[in-house]
Amino acid sequence: DARGQRIRRPEAGAVGSMEELRLTREERGYRAERSYAGFYPSLHLTWNLTENLQARAAYARTYGRPDFSEIIPNSTISERDLDETQLGDPNVIRGTIDIRNTGLRPWTADNYDLSLEYYTAQGGVISLGGFVKDIKNVQVQQLILLDTPEKLAALDLEPSFLNFQSTTWINQGIGQVNGEELSIRQPLDHWLPAFAKGLSLTASFNHNHLARFNYAAGNIGSDFQNYYENQFKSSVRYNRGKLGATVGVIRNGRVYRQRLDIAASATNPAIRGDSFFPPYTTVDFSVEYSVTRWARLFVSGRNVTNAQKTRYRVVDGAPDWSRFAIANNLGFTYSAGVTGGF
Repeated sequence: DARGQRIRRPEAGAVGSMEELRLTREERGYRAERSYAGFYPSLHLTWNLTENLQARAAYARTYGRPDFSEIIPNSTISERDLDETQLGDPNVIRGTIDIRNTGLRPWTADNYDLSLEYYTAQGGVISLGGFVKDIKNVQVQQLILLDTPEKLAALDLEPSFLNFQSTTWINQGIGQVNGEELSIRQPLDHWLPAFAKGLSLTASFNHNHLARFNYAAGNIGSDFQNYYENQFKSSVRYNRGKLGATVGVIRNGRVYRQRLDIAASATNPAIRGDSFFPPYTTVDFSVEYSVTRWARLFVSGRNVTNAQKTRYRVVDGAPDWSRFAIANNLGFTYSAGVTGGF
C-alpha cells in the first residue's frame, strides 16, 4: 500500500479490528531491488571544408531514467463486492490495483546528427542540420487486465490478483523522431545606418517529422509529453552604450499528448483519437540600463501577450463541440529591480 506494506488475504473468521489489520498487512513487507547497465558511446567528427564552412557529424547513445516516484514500492487495492456466481466467472473483473512498477527500465535512444555551419564575415553563424533519434522502451502508463500468470509475474503480484485491473507504468513506447534544424546568429551593424547600430538577431527553427510514438492507449512518460512538431524561436538584441534591450518570440507547434485507442466492449463502442495541444505563441522582453560600472536597472516581462495553452481531444465520430478539453492560463509576469556585480 502507500506505506510500503505487503498486502495479504485475511484468514477465515477474521473480523474488522486491529487484529484484522495485523492479519492483512505486514509492515515494510515489500522489498524490491533492480539494477541495469549499458554501453553509451558517443562520436563527434568535424570537417573544415573551407575557411568559413564546417561539416559536423555525431552519434550518441543516451538513456533516460524513469521518474523516481514511479519506481518506489507502493500499491492501492480496491476489491469489488461479488456474489458466488461472479466469483466463479473468469470474465468478471474482481477489483483494481494501482501499483508502482519497480522493474521499470530507462528508455534508450540512438541519436544521429549531421550539420553544416557557415561563419559570416561579420562574426555570425548560420547552421543547417538534420537528426534522427531511434527511441526504445519509453515509459507508458496503462490500464492492464491481469488475466494471465505472466502478467502477474511481471508486476511481482500473487496469483490471488488474477483478473484484477492494474494501472501501472511499463516500457512499451517505441518511436523515431527525425527532422531538421536551422539556426542563425548574426550582428546587423554591417547593414544598418550609424544611428541604428547595436542590433543583433538570433533565430532558430526546429521541425520534427514524427513527433508521435507507437504505443497502446495510455499516458506517455514525462520526457516526451511536450514534444513539439515544430518550434520557432527568435530574438532581437539591442546593446549600445549603457542601454540594452531584448525582445523574444517563441512559437510552439502542436504537441500530441495522448493516443486514444480503446477496444470495443459488450456495452461500449471502440474509441480512437488523439489528445493534443494546438500551437501557441509567447512574447518576452527585457530592458537594462547601466547606472554605474557595477550596477544596472532592469525591467522584464514574460508572456506579455498572456497566451493560453489549450488542450483538445479529438475522437473519431464525435461532434466538433466536444473537442475542447481544458485551457491553461500561462499568466504574464513583470519584474523590475537593480542588479550588478563587484
